[in-house]
Amino acid sequence: PSSTVNGTMYAVVHPDATTCDRSNENYQYDQVEILEELGYWVMTWREPIYLENMNQPYLRDNIQSNAGIRDLMRLYAFNMTDHPVAVMIDFDTIFTEPIDSIITEFISGNNLTFYSKNQDDLVNVGSVFLKPSTTVFNSLISTYQTNTYDETTGWGGNQITHMGTTEFISGN
Repeated sequence: PSSTVNGTMYAVVHPDATTCDRSNENYQYDQVEILEELGYWVMTWREPIYLENMNQPYLRDNIQSNAGIRDLMRLYAFNMTDHPVAVMIDFDTIFTEPIDSIITEFISGNNLTFYSKNQDDLVNVGSVFLKPSTTVFNSLISTYQTNTYDETTGWGGNQITHMGTTEFISGN
């Protein structure tokens, strides 16, 4: 079956990841060029939060050895306000059927996000449907920078101690 929804595929790429090395060869390839050949519009953006702007010392000092600050680049989907819906998927997610009915139902509803949860009751960011909003994007960035994170109890005391986007959205 074919899709009736008109969509644009974006790939958000960090400037330090535009070229990649082949680990077993002395060869570099242009990741942006490959993504463009596959039909993606490539957005080259830096991480939405800089380490030096994080108000919480523990989070600032440990995120790189945890999820990595670039994991937060997923949040840019919330700022793609030229579209009524953004579908954020991981590189290893495959839709085997058209998702038109999900998008149509989601657009007509009042929810700002639609997602499934994994076995740990965390947001499964393999596929997240969302209604972009600069207000929500800015709120998420501000919350990440200022919300309480404790090394033992996690985000806001909810026992979620991983620092990545999945855990942050699940805990806030």
